[in-house]
Amino acid sequence: MSGLASPDAGKTFGIIGLNRVGIPGPSEVAIQLLGLLDEDPALVGGAMVKILPVGDPVAFEHEVEDSEELDTAASRHVVNGFSGLACDGLLEIHSSPGSKIWIEGEATPRLLRAITELRSKYRIDQTGGVSGAPSHVYLRRVAAGHRWSLQLHLPECDFDAGAAQAVARFIAGIFKSHAALGTPVC
Repeated sequence: MSGLASPDAGKTFGIIGLNRVGIPGPSEVAIQLLGLLDEDPALVGGAMVKILPVGDPVAFEHEVEDSEELDTAASRHVVNGFSGLACDGLLEIHSSPGSKIWIEGEATPRLLRAITELRSKYRIDQTGGVSGAPSHVYLRRVAAGHRWSLQLHLPECDFDAGAAQAVARFIAGIFKSHAALGTPVC
């Protein structure tokens, strides 16, 4: 998927929903984001976007008690291979214990600015204790032009479709804000 008919200077980044057995939130967010980008491809400012919405399709489809059974070398290989395709930046969407949404990783100055500005504007509220998105930001700055890598952590429990849509809108807002700063997201 590309923001324009021709991707800007070959910039490519990836988005991956790293779901686990019984916890589809990360994949749901990636799928919702795919829908938003389909509606408005200009959100990504001309960059090429590669999306792997379901990191573990077996875990997404089957609720197996022992998730270790599904953590196969093949699924790890697929995820690692996909990560390597995201040349300029990668957003991994994870689930984590607790009730907060938080983000960590490495960001270029423009990406860091976009996240900081939108954090105060977008609130992802739902019943079950999620108070904001993200409630905590742990980002290290990398020089412009370097590969960025973000890990967005969602609460494992009580994360419904409405919250997934709100998180997807927050991520789309980051892309839109970053593009408005005059450069592609990457």
